[in-house]
Amino acid sequence: IANNLTLFNGKLEDLNRQVAETNGLVVVDFFANWCPPCRRLSEYLPAIASENPKVLFIKINIDECRELT
Repeated sequence: IANNLTLFNGKLEDLNRQVAETNGLVVVDFFANWCPPCRRLSEYLPAIASENPKVLFIKINIDECRELT
């Protein structure tokens, strides 16, 4: 897994802080394990993150972080 790809499991304040502290582009992937298109994107996201090391990729499971959805 790429160093710039992280699974987020926290509160809105934590997400806001992480994004604010990042100097550059942040891509947030809201996903669900039961969602076929989400699972498909998850197959490609590590490679995309590896190809874009200056971008922070954050994955958020909507079933675990309902506050954020």
